[in-house]
Amino acid sequence: MKVYDDIEQLSDEWNQLRLGSIGGSSIASVVAVQKKIWKCKKCKHEWPVRKKKSKACPKCKHEKFDEIEIPGKTRMDLLYRFAGEILSGQKYESYSNKHMDRGIEQEHEARECYEFITGNKVKQVGLCKP
Repeated sequence: MKVYDDIEQLSDEWNQLRLGSIGGSSIASVVAVQKKIWKCKKCKHEWPVRKKKSKACPKCKHEKFDEIEIPGKTRMDLLYRFAGEILSGQKYESYSNKHMDRGIEQEHEARECYEFITGNKVKQVGLCKP
């Protein structure tokens, strides 16, 4: 993992390094799943996952099938956004609200509070990338 401890958060350099990267505000979209299906290994028939596991394909009665996760729309939108950022070299302009601004303003205090409560020392870095 590459640790960038010499750049400042929210700087132009930081924004360039973050193009096409997953962050705290996008992680929910990364793990979003629209639905799960079962797909027969023999006839390739697909049917929706139910609470009770199927014993066989409803079409051909074959007993071997795979469970497949279909990406949700939010995940696909995020992937397209990341591709656009990487190809264009431009950061996607996302929204901000008063709660997000407050979080940024109080980040230093929150870090100090965490250190006090846990006894763990926090090393602030600009960015970590795999």
